[in-house]
Parts: sequence; C-alpha cells; structure tokens
Amino acid sequence: MKLSKIINDRSCGYFKVRCMNIYDVSLDKLMEYFNLAPIPEYLEECDFDYAVEVVKTILWKDLAHSIELIKENEANERAVYIVEQFYDENTSIYTNGGWANYHIKRSSDCYPLTESTFDAGVLFVGEKHAACVWVEDED
Repeated sequence: MKLSKIINDRSCGYFKVRCMNIYDVSLDKLMEYFNLAPIPEYLEECDFDYAVEVVKTILWKDLAHSIELIKENEANERAVYIVEQFYDENTSIYTNGGWANYHIKRSSDCYPLTESTFDAGVLFVGEKHAACVWVEDED
C-alpha cells in the first residue's frame, strides 16, 4: 500500500500526513509545527483502535456532506495501515474530538484546530517522533 495513493484518493479537502523527529518538545509547539492551533486542551488522548476509527472516518467520506470517497472497508484497511506506521507502545495519540461514527450519527463533539469549516485528525507523540494525520474540509 502506498501512502501517496492514500493521500491522492482523498479527492477533496486538504489531507496531510507529516512526521518529524522530536527531542523534548511541548505539545503546543508540535501543534504549531503541524499548522494546528496550539491549544493542547482541545486535544483528548485516545487509544490505537479509536485512532483507527478517526482516520477511517476522514478517509471514507468528506466531513462536510458525508459523500463517500472510498468504500468503508477500504477506508478501514488504510486507516489501520496509517496508524500502524506511527504507533508503538510508547506513543501517545491525540484527537480533537468525537469523530468515530461521525458519518452515522452526523454530529461530533469536536474542537476545530484550523480555520477550515471542518477539521479532524490524530497526532502521534512518541519518545523521539511525532506525526500528524489531519484533514480539512469546507462546506
């Protein structure tokens, strides 16, 4: 599976996957590096499975109108692949709200971290690395 194909197949909005080496960097500084509002209190920690659900949500359908971009099972496979790239037992994962099942219940408790109408994603913070998987969509 190629990451470039995953990125290209999300044919709307702005989808980014970024990673970097880190050494003693605060969460707000990481958020700034990833072009997110540096407001750590808008993030909530989550586990591997929830991170997969969030990434599946942003790959499967657009956030504004829930238009299917790829099939749900394919979105799930790709989400597992992406999360596995950045996760290990020493990695903390954060998201900006309740994005799992968003396309089914059509609402979420979220905190926007960009100037876009909709934005969602996950941040991975390991001992020596950080990564951001984020999407921004407009209405």
